[in-house]
Amino acid sequence: MINLKIVILIFITNTLIQQCSGQLENFNQIGLQNYQHLDINKNYTKIDDVISDARKELLSLMANQSIPGAVVAFSIKGKTVWSESLGLADIENNVPTHVDSPWRLCSISKPVTSVLVGQLLEKKLLDLDKPIDNYLPLSLFPIHRYKDTDYKLTLRLLMSHMAGLHVTAVPDDFSKFFKATNVTQMISLFNNEPLLYKPGTEMRYSNYGIQVVGAIIESILKTNFVDEMPKLFAKIGMNSTVIEKHENLLKHRPRYYSASPDKPTVLQTSDLIDDMFNYEGWWPAGGILSTVTDMLRFGNTLIDAYHGTDQSIVSQSTIKELWKPETVGKIKPEFHSDYAKQWVVYYMNASYPYKLAVGHSGGLLGTSTQLTLFPNERIVGTVFTNKGSLLALPDYITQVAGNFKNFI
Repeated sequence: MINLKIVILIFITNTLIQQCSGQLENFNQIGLQNYQHLDINKNYTKIDDVISDARKELLSLMANQSIPGAVVAFSIKGKTVWSESLGLADIENNVPTHVDSPWRLCSISKPVTSVLVGQLLEKKLLDLDKPIDNYLPLSLFPIHRYKDTDYKLTLRLLMSHMAGLHVTAVPDDFSKFFKATNVTQMISLFNNEPLLYKPGTEMRYSNYGIQVVGAIIESILKTNFVDEMPKLFAKIGMNSTVIEKHENLLKHRPRYYSASPDKPTVLQTSDLIDDMFNYEGWWPAGGILSTVTDMLRFGNTLIDAYHGTDQSIVSQSTIKELWKPETVGKIKPEFHSDYAKQWVVYYMNASYPYKLAVGHSGGLLGTSTQLTLFPNERIVGTVFTNKGSLLALPDYITQVAGNFKNFI
């Protein structure tokens, strides 16, 4: 085992991944892998050597876990130091991956959506602690109950998965498909369910709660989420980021694969679920497509805001609020993480060279993703793969980022 002993909390965006891994909880715990090529204590003198070892380790991970293709990118102080595609985007047609592939972010969509919420907070159009009925009519989103008591939910509770709302059920939720043109149409399926617990007392991962956040955005702006988010993408310069629509033609779009149920090392094409059709977790929670280049740009924009050097997208105080943990004392200490407002805050072990990391994992049918920011060191790392149910990506980024310590 390597010397760095940290435990990273992976928040799974889709209960299909939990089903595949045998987990019924809404998050998973893993430790760092046994790396063959990476050593957090190695004193690298050349950045190319860090990248070479990181590439070897990713290729090894791909071989060991039957991952067809991956795209990875890292930046330091806003400069891209590594961006590379490996393997195949399409096995059947022998098509290689591409650094410009528009990938399903899955739950990395949640942090992206949070930035739009942050802008609305700054404009005083939203308040984290006002009851939701200030934004959505009761006919659309009624007052929810737990044990015969009514509770008025807030944006803070929704964004931190502490509202007690619906948690994805497999396979029942996947029979509830319909064509939708906006997020608001999607929240009616579960809005009469009783709360799972008293709001604010627990954290249970709810894609549906983030859908309600999307409906609030539509209500405030009197527009569709799918029309509003591209404005944010344009402001940040995320020119290859889009809301997923299966019918759109996108160059370098990868195909997605899953392990065969009875043969884990044998791949099969994943079931097709179009993000224009609803179960309870799409667009704001998991329906954005992006590239690794755009993810670096996104991460660096927020790091600049955090340091106060560029607050054109969100202010320093807003990004610090979005990254402020909300689940302290509500998650087991061994997970070494907390959930903020659609962001995960990772607590580093004392032996790790950096003390603060924020980000999010993503998982959906046939794909696994990770974005991690190290704000104080101004490092951003991201990796996409076209195989579902992978748990190693957060560890991988953390390890590689730590090996860049001599080049900050």
